[in-house]
Amino acid sequence: MNIFCKVNVDALIFTDCGSFGAGILIRDHNEFFVKAKPVTQSGTPEPREAEAWALMKAVQWITQLELNNVIIETDCKIVGMR
Repeated sequence: MNIFCKVNVDALIFTDCGSFGAGILIRDHNEFFVKAKPVTQSGTPEPREAEAWALMKAVQWITQLELNNVIIETDCKIVGMR
């Protein structure tokens, strides 16, 4: 059996503050909370760019944590791998 973890990523844009960010959440193979991380950046990108940036930040964190067998979930339909 392959043990995996799931990483959920969601971007947010705060136009009134001139910033954007993301919430990154890691759950284990039983869907139990493991760890979370907020990340922020100044600027007001287009939603697609904010979602791509959030995905990049999640991948960087996954790499830093040396996680294997990771499923990444995002609610964005316009950012993905081909």
